Amino acid sequence: MRAPRRFQLSRTPTPSEVRVINLLAKGYTVAEAAEWLDVSDKTVEAHKYNVMKRMGLHTTGQMIAWAIAGGYIDVIEVLREAKV
Repeated sequence: MRAPRRFQLSRTPTPSEVRVINLLAKGYTVAEAAEWLDVSDKTVEAHKYNVMKRMGLHTTGQMIAWAIAGGYIDVIEVLREAKV
């Protein structure tokens, strides 16, 4: 029997998770990303954790590399808008 849809693990990040990954890739801290998205720090951490857990990743760098390789974020945009 299949699990209810909400409990099935997806290899595709949600739009909210992609927004979080994108901001972290640009150099935003969790607090800055939370402020930018108008959510709590815990929400940003939860999105980050959920992606990393589902994909078997251990670092933020791995998550960002995975997102770039998967086409979820545009490396040119990230570099153009990166906080330096």
